[in-house]
Amino acid sequence: MLGQLKPLADRGLGAVRRTSKELERLGRRAAREVDGTVQRVRHLRSEPKPDMDDVTLARKVETVLFRRLPDVKGHVNINVVDHVVVLHGQAKNPTRIRQIESIVRGIPEVTGIESNLHLPKTPARTRADSPGARKGGTRKTSKPRDTGKRFNAEKTPAEPGDTPAEVAAGGSGRRAAPLGSTGDEETEPDSTA
Repeated sequence: MLGQLKPLADRGLGAVRRTSKELERLGRRAAREVDGTVQRVRHLRSEPKPDMDDVTLARKVETVLFRRLPDVKGHVNINVVDHVVVLHGQAKNPTRIRQIESIVRGIPEVTGIESNLHLPKTPARTRADSPGARKGGTRKTSKPRDTGKRFNAEKTPAEPGDTPAEVAAGGSGRRAAPLGSTGDEETEPDSTA
């Protein structure tokens, strides 16, 4: 009889051990989840980093945006100029555009946002469409504009002199500047030589 009770006792003790290990594992998991929730609440609204450059901010915006909305990756381009985020690309609907803009505005280092997002099958905004664009266009002409003025009025054109072929034919060459000269004064050739 004792031989029959031993396997039952072993199974009972094994079930108790498994249950205690499972309870211990569940307790550790609950403690980790509580700790994670506390950390998320503590860092819900972080302070802006003081020395973040534009490239680092662009990478941060990409990370936050693509983590929260993974379906916009590949459809939205992010540029940053002086901590102002410029968004280019397309989104599925106007609600998605507002979501993207809201997420980007929520990043503490972002000082402004310029959205050039558009819906599919609609033309993208151009610089001419954006506020503050220049009025009127520039015409390209085939020939350059001639004002009749010299580019640099301070310098006078060089006097035509002997051509290099004439100097070479005469064998005289150009005279060397005397030692200590600044090149402003004209000197006579040295007659003692």
